Amino acid sequence: MKLFEMKDRAHRTSLRRGVAALLAAGTALAGMPALAQADMGTGSAAGSGDYVLEEITVTARKRAESLVEVPEAITAFDERRIETAGLRSLGEFSAMTPNININAGSGAGYPNIMVRGLAQAQGGEAPIAVVVDGVQISQPAFINRDYGDVAQVEVLRGPQGSLYGRNAIGGAINITTKQPTNELSGMVKASYGVADTVTLDASLSGPIVEDKVLFRLAGSYKDTDGRITNQTSGLKADYGESSFASGRLIFNLSEDWTLDLRGSYGKDKLGGLSAEVVNTADWNDFKPGYFVNDPRQSDEREIWDVSAKLDFEGDYLSFSSITGFSKLDELQKGDADFMAAPMLLQHVELGVEAFTQEVRLSSPSNDRFRWLVGAFYQNRDTTNFLDIPFDDGTGNPAPGPLAVSSHDVGTSKSWAGFGSASYDILPSLELTVGARYDEDKRTSIDEVFANSDVASTFTSFQPKVQMAWKPSRDLNLYATYGEGFGSGGFNAYIAGPSARRYDAQTAKNYEVGLKGAVLGGTVTYGASLFQVDYDNQQLFFIIANPPSQNIVNIDQTRVRGAELELTVRPAEGLQIAAGLGLTDPEIRAFALDPSAVGNRTPQATKYTFNLNGDYTMPLTADLDLRAYAGYRRQSSVYWDAANSLRTGPKDFVDLRLFLDTESWSAGVFAKNIGNTQYPTQAAAHALGPDMHLRIPSTRGVYGVEASYRF
Repeated sequence: MKLFEMKDRAHRTSLRRGVAALLAAGTALAGMPALAQADMGTGSAAGSGDYVLEEITVTARKRAESLVEVPEAITAFDERRIETAGLRSLGEFSAMTPNININAGSGAGYPNIMVRGLAQAQGGEAPIAVVVDGVQISQPAFINRDYGDVAQVEVLRGPQGSLYGRNAIGGAINITTKQPTNELSGMVKASYGVADTVTLDASLSGPIVEDKVLFRLAGSYKDTDGRITNQTSGLKADYGESSFASGRLIFNLSEDWTLDLRGSYGKDKLGGLSAEVVNTADWNDFKPGYFVNDPRQSDEREIWDVSAKLDFEGDYLSFSSITGFSKLDELQKGDADFMAAPMLLQHVELGVEAFTQEVRLSSPSNDRFRWLVGAFYQNRDTTNFLDIPFDDGTGNPAPGPLAVSSHDVGTSKSWAGFGSASYDILPSLELTVGARYDEDKRTSIDEVFANSDVASTFTSFQPKVQMAWKPSRDLNLYATYGEGFGSGGFNAYIAGPSARRYDAQTAKNYEVGLKGAVLGGTVTYGASLFQVDYDNQQLFFIIANPPSQNIVNIDQTRVRGAELELTVRPAEGLQIAAGLGLTDPEIRAFALDPSAVGNRTPQATKYTFNLNGDYTMPLTADLDLRAYAGYRRQSSVYWDAANSLRTGPKDFVDLRLFLDTESWSAGVFAKNIGNTQYPTQAAAHALGPDMHLRIPSTRGVYGVEASYRF
């Protein structure tokens, strides 16, 4: 039954006004007289040289370019911004980026991602490609991990299929870890906070053979008692202990050849936050204790990752070979009835092994005609086992048959060929054409059931055409058409034969934007207007009978939106950044539920807004005071296509105050000081009418932190 027949006229009006304001702001910035003389990084504007923003170099198009030069909607975080804001998870980076949310989801290996109105279907592929030091993460289970030793993060929005391929349907995140150094250096950091939360970080870097062989070691450890109480046991449900270690070797084989070897290992032992049952009337209330699961939940995960990157940089040609292997084992144990009485338990085992290989050839970046061609291959094996035993009354499985058992074994063998070419028609006018062809052959079989095997091949051709006009060094206007592709797959066999296969989702993105710098580089900005047409958007839901998690396809959805980002450095030591994202996401066709046509797509926000600032004030010749404040607000979201279950708007505030010297820092921090809570994952009517499942977020944290560098 369609519960909302009326369109959200108020939102549409606000969206139109927001777009008009964005265009007006962009036009005003583009027309400023100072722009013609502005020289990013030189401080040529009178009186502004001392305050100029540092120029950020990004590799969004798989070559090094200035952030202003790249005709894409990108939010970039350099090392200074990462350290100042205390960022270390992709969720924290997304909180400072328009139109994107990344939450922990239902467990360590199950992220919940929304970008430009496209939400991740749990069990499906992520709607963004995540790349770490050039190696693309093979499966969403690897995304939630520690990112404490990171030098730069680039968040691209809009389909990036021509370069990043399948699953870059909503964008891509490029993560660059800190490089090994040619001089011995290191760092130790420790923090202590609420819920007896202890976090430790350390790194050591230097030469093994000066100028030739360099190394870097890094590690982190976190232990917390948790802040969410299980009302049945009285124990904390979100306890956790996590450790992560990484190593890196760079061999400068010659003037032209470089070999980069990486390896990492992570281990988590967390509270498996199962879920709580909440009715609609109490949906936005987190103060009472709805978490009444009877056993003590647990989520244990181990991750291994190794890669080798071989690069050649010649005068006329560049070559890269990127090889990666990753492995994950995760075991979740918890309640399956979500009630205080002992009835059902659940054991979920997830295993992933993946091998990836990518090769690229490219021309020099300063040629008038610039090109890149490449090929990609991935072989991935996945096991996803669900067992639901009866509870013997003590939180342990009762002897005898299981209530439900599903042991799904899947494979994915995929390959792609891609290329991109840019040509300077005029010194200020660039034409870029790109394309990629992806093929993903998948199989699935449930070892519990005979004749449950299925197989499908999902293919997609993803073109991209872009024009960029640079009337001056610090102004870039662009128009883009691009397509994206997210592979399809299979639901568990117990969902029923008719629900077994779900289709690949595709996107067509139309976008215009501008970005630049004014006032001698003390102000940088970016603005864009876009429309994304999605076909077969994947939608996740849970049903109780039979108990299964399913993905279906919404035939057509459309998202219209706008984004505006602004960074200002009005005085020495002071930097302010703001970002606004607006979307109008709408279901246009849905054969399984025609009454949902016209509704907002599940988990899509109407707006996101973030504002943050930091100020460094010298106290003495060797001591600085550093202050940071961040604010984020996001709109309400619906959790189902019927728009019957709604989470209201949320506000978040973070604060940091530190004393810094060249070698040490010490201070206090507070994240989410208002203790705002929200569902990190939800399933509407999963246990019947007005019986919804909700996984609550943790509450705010605060504490002290100190670090030493040498």
